[in-house]
Amino acid sequence: MNLVSERYSITPYEPKLGIHDYILKKISKFILYIIGWKSFEQTEQVKRILSNERYVLTFSHTSSWDAVFFLLYKFAHPETFSRFRIIVKPQVYDSVPKWTHSILNKIGFMKATAYENKNGGFVNTVVDTLKDKENFSLLISPKGKRENSPWRSGYFAIAKELNCDIMVCGLDYEKKRMIFFDPVSIKNKSREEIEPILMKQLSEIVPLYTECSEVSLRKHKKENITLFTISFIIICLLIFMTYLSWYYKLLFILVILIFFILL
Repeated sequence: MNLVSERYSITPYEPKLGIHDYILKKISKFILYIIGWKSFEQTEQVKRILSNERYVLTFSHTSSWDAVFFLLYKFAHPETFSRFRIIVKPQVYDSVPKWTHSILNKIGFMKATAYENKNGGFVNTVVDTLKDKENFSLLISPKGKRENSPWRSGYFAIAKELNCDIMVCGLDYEKKRMIFFDPVSIKNKSREEIEPILMKQLSEIVPLYTECSEVSLRKHKKENITLFTISFIIICLLIFMTYLSWYYKLLFILVILIFFILL
């Protein structure tokens, strides 16, 4: 999974962070830490590739939590993800006031067309938006929705039109980390040739709801697939018990007794 290539010898992009961006970075890193999520292997090669190249990133989308975690990683590692664009379903935009759309765009969201509308001009819209960008990473779910369904062709058409390589990435809810694979060149290759390669890589990443995955997943333990680690639950329990001890000392003692009895 190490992205190593001599052609990526350019200097990685280092964004200038304002005070608010710096604070958001620290908060996001802290949140990821306390809920038990690990940093990915952020080598210099990864930074160079994701910050100085043009990529279409494919992932297996099974939960609304995916967007939350992608944003946490984006804010926690602006040197790598500052140019991330995330395709989201139109309902996200339709459910909020229009004046907030510019905010959604600013944090990296891009509105998709409705799943039912296969000729909604989505590919053309994305291509027109990104064609003049020197570098970007476009995150898209090829199946277009959370449920298990066949891949659609939009992701491949976008990569072809923008002359991009395709890279598989994803949130592994068992390992609690974001994972990247080596980029796959689509030059002179058809969608039928590329998809088996991408799906094989995607099978190594365990999503939150495995029954919604469009690929056969690697061997994993179902009980380990969670949003948070046990450490986060323990922290929450300690905070809760501290609160009880401050305001309701008798109730706090009862909770402790019940806790040890249950153990």
